[in-house]
Amino acid sequence: MTKLTVEDIQDRVNKTETDRANYVKAAHQWQKWWEMDVWTTDWKEALKEGREQITLPTTYNVIGLAMRLFGSDPKIEVPSTGPTDADDATADLKARWLRAMFQVANAQQGRNVTQDLLWQSLVRGRHAIKVAWIGDVLPEKLKDRRFKILLQVIDPLNVGIRRGPLYTEYAYHKYTQERSLAVQRYPGIKRFESFKRKAVAKRGGKFIAEEVTVIDFWWTDENGEVWNAVVVDDLFAKKP
Repeated sequence: MTKLTVEDIQDRVNKTETDRANYVKAAHQWQKWWEMDVWTTDWKEALKEGREQITLPTTYNVIGLAMRLFGSDPKIEVPSTGPTDADDATADLKARWLRAMFQVANAQQGRNVTQDLLWQSLVRGRHAIKVAWIGDVLPEKLKDRRFKILLQVIDPLNVGIRRGPLYTEYAYHKYTQERSLAVQRYPGIKRFESFKRKAVAKRGGKFIAEEVTVIDFWWTDENGEVWNAVVVDDLFAKKP
């Protein structure tokens, strides 16, 4: 049994981020092309030098065309586990449930999960989705009204995976978000001494929401057991 410390987790994340630096740099450039942000000088400066900058929509159109070639709903097929009609009926019910799950996820998030994953694949070169049980952290009044499985499309730029020759050693999702949003997912962080300061800060004359860094970290120990811990800033929001 291996329990990692906060420092152990942060060290692994930092190493993986260093290894992924070239991919992240390339992915940022791919997105700039999709955004048609291709010039390194401002258009006003170019005019002063007697040059006119013209941006063709080719990169944006290619991604748009590719997305239209795919459906907005995932293709779900559940094989039957046996030769009887009852086995076929059970498989059909499972497939219908999974299709309904995506419909509910789309409705609750106000987004199309499949289309978001497709955009990531085309622009970022890979996609990532987090499937999580949230029934234990939903507010009491929402427990009977919200779907308790979260299908969350996450930015692959924030995801790191280290694979060994036999199994995945660890994987993580590292991101920053406003303190109030982090508290929704991990209510226990409200007890942190560091969080008892004001939740807003003033920058450039404007008030901004305080942001925290979250690392959702999963790893496999030497016995093959899978562990999970969540680090918010420098403290465990969820111990291993």
